[in-house]
Amino acid sequence: MHNQSYWLDRFKEAKGFTSDYQVGKHWAKNTAQMSQIRSGKTKLTFGACLEIAEALSIDPIEILAALEFQNKKALFSTLRAKFDGYVYDSGMRNVVYGHFQKRKR
Repeated sequence: MHNQSYWLDRFKEAKGFTSDYQVGKHWAKNTAQMSQIRSGKTKLTFGACLEIAEALSIDPIEILAALEFQNKKALFSTLRAKFDGYVYDSGMRNVVYGHFQKRKR
């Protein structure tokens, strides 16, 4: 699955832009905002995704699904790192809430 940077590059090619500055000017974004979009700190707007899809003659769902996948993948990696070494205990006393305990090694 592709990230925002990939879709920005494809959009630039399709529109004949040579820099992120030109894309930013087209979308009324400054260079700092474009940098944040490029790095993934700021998400592409729904409208931008639709415009990219139109420029590439593809279904917008392809872009939206790819970006959502990247978002969830990053979240899963963060959670995995946070809870590494922990196991979920849903013993009878904690059927409703459960809790995480440090795994005994």
